[in-house]
Amino acid sequence: MEISINDFVQDNKLEKITLPPMNKMHRSIVYVLINMIHAYLNVDYVCSSIYSHEIAEIAGLSAFSFGEEDIDRHVVIYKKEFTPSPEELTAYRKGQAWNPALVKLVNNHVIIRYIFLIFFLFIFIYFLLSLIQHLKMLTI
Repeated sequence: MEISINDFVQDNKLEKITLPPMNKMHRSIVYVLINMIHAYLNVDYVCSSIYSHEIAEIAGLSAFSFGEEDIDRHVVIYKKEFTPSPEELTAYRKGQAWNPALVKLVNNHVIIRYIFLIFFLFIFIYFLLSLIQHLKMLTI
């Protein structure tokens, strides 16, 4: 695994590497390996903690775990410049594929729905005010 991550760090064409499913202990080892590669690459500061994703970030990498524990939980390591957006991470954590065009379409749909909602609320308020005015005229 160390060779695979090291090759990933050295290869300028790769944006991310997806590791096979593994348990929590093995995922911690991945962070240790990233730390070792980081030290090998002569980075001044090497984090000694293996409990968080900070090790990967120090090496100019970002690591995220996805999937269900003891089923398919795995680590995906990204180069810093290709770190996914929060929306992309949310999709991956839900087990969904990331499609930026679809997200844009959904966001446009949401905006259109809000416009229609505001329009219908305006019409409702207009008719409600008209009804109140009509009832006032009947009571006079």
